[in-house]
Amino acid sequence: MNMNMPPFFTSPSGKSYLSASIALLFTAFFLMTGLACYESNDDMAMIGILSGAQGLTASPDAIFLSLPLGTLLYWLYKAAPSFPWYGIVMYTALAIGCAVGLRVIADAPTAMRNKIFSAVAFLGLYMQMVMYLNFTSVSLLLWFCVGARVAQLCLSDHDRLPIFWGYGLLLGLSYLIRPSIIWTVALAFCLPVAVALWSVPKKKWVAALLLPLALTMAIATAW
Repeated sequence: MNMNMPPFFTSPSGKSYLSASIALLFTAFFLMTGLACYESNDDMAMIGILSGAQGLTASPDAIFLSLPLGTLLYWLYKAAPSFPWYGIVMYTALAIGCAVGLRVIADAPTAMRNKIFSAVAFLGLYMQMVMYLNFTSVSLLLWFCVGARVAQLCLSDHDRLPIFWGYGLLLGLSYLIRPSIIWTVALAFCLPVAVALWSVPKKKWVAALLLPLALTMAIATAW
């Protein structure tokens, strides 16, 4: 089935560009058409706390977010109060999770039609997350898609050390958005990923993935 597609889109870099482009265009479409909104009052409350809107006293302690991320958003709102910093951070993280998820589908060892069906189903779920943004959904999608991609790469023979550093940072971002994720659903999902990592002959991959996450957690805890 790949013969029907240009060679660029079947190459590793082409798959990455295509996945990122679809995620960005899909996200931009719903934002530009005004179909996106926040699903719960928690997000609006945190925006009010971080920005000092609606007569609230601005504070970096956004209750559910980690303090380092809350502090960053707090100072961004200080610099430009009218700019939607919270939404930009959340939608950027959501789009990254979508791009990683599509990359997993693109590398699946199955026929092209099956990949297309899977991508359509995945984008249907993503559409719901974009239209009704919730910080927990952002953290979960990013964590699950990166975990799936890591497990997939562990089964390949290519040296993925630089990529694993990046995925470790993305796991850290997921933790910063919703710190409690690491102690709840993430632990259950980590089991197959841990098994895949354990089978990797190059243990430096494991260190490259876990070190950024561990450092992020340590900084967030000690902040």
